[in-house]
Amino acid sequence: MRKLSPFVMVLVLLALLSACGPAGDGGEEGLAEELHVYNWSEYIDPQIYADFEEEFGVKVVEDTFSSNEDLLAKLQAGATGYDVIVPSDYMVTIMAELDLLSELNYDNVPNASNIADTFKDPPYDPGNKYCVPYQWGTTGIGYDVDIFEEAPDSWAYLFDPELASHTPAG
Repeated sequence: MRKLSPFVMVLVLLALLSACGPAGDGGEEGLAEELHVYNWSEYIDPQIYADFEEEFGVKVVEDTFSSNEDLLAKLQAGATGYDVIVPSDYMVTIMAELDLLSELNYDNVPNASNIADTFKDPPYDPGNKYCVPYQWGTTGIGYDVDIFEEAPDSWAYLFDPELASHTPAG
């Protein structure tokens, strides 16, 4: 049996949760015919959706946004029907306070036990009431050691014109 990526497993789960009964044409028993995703543009390789649709017979309809504020504005304006949304961490707090999110039913999310402790109980969603982690990463500064005598230690090296125009050492 082929192992599914974590995101595909989330899609399967949400297709099950969004179903109102047996699926219609093409979908597996108990899966919705469509799964509506609201996500950052170019966040998911379209092949993942194609593979999901082929394997489970559920069409993925993806709308995209370019900022958390665009996401929030659309939902506040009354957009409904999304099964999955992918906001950044701080937006979860705002959306929860505005009553735009439903609490998760962890009886339907058995793989939540596989989430590393580091990602449980985040400050923006205490108790993971509204979300589960999807991606994690860091940002750093790379630099040319032939240009800088000392390692840059601040974002100012990108934004301060005097520091940004640094000339080669020596």
